[in-house]
Amino acid sequence: IWAVRNVEQVAWFAETWANLPWDDAALKESCFEVRVFVTTMSDRAIAIPVSQAEDGLVRMSSGRPSVSEHLEEMKSVFLKDARDGTVVRGVAVVACGPQSLMADVYDQARAAQTANCTFSLHRETFVL
Repeated sequence: IWAVRNVEQVAWFAETWANLPWDDAALKESCFEVRVFVTTMSDRAIAIPVSQAEDGLVRMSSGRPSVSEHLEEMKSVFLKDARDGTVVRGVAVVACGPQSLMADVYDQARAAQTANCTFSLHRETFVL
């Protein structure tokens, strides 16, 4: 999950996304995907700077992400995969952003955690 203020900031990682092994079967079968939230949208159309976006691995939305909803979705997928024997560890959450967002991610990860699903959180804070 990646939140940016404007569409132009999405282009910052266009080269990174283009260099990911999108055709790799293991990547397509994994839970890996990029969700981009543009918090201040203009009237112009969203331009996704990667052709692989149509494959569903990169999804863009307007507005702010709901941290709790996304963590619950990750937990649901993890618990299903754990029952199937696909995974044996918890969910990794990597977050980078302003202190207020990092505090929200930390609080929501603690609240969503259960005995059957732990969240391992790595946080980096920046100041603009």
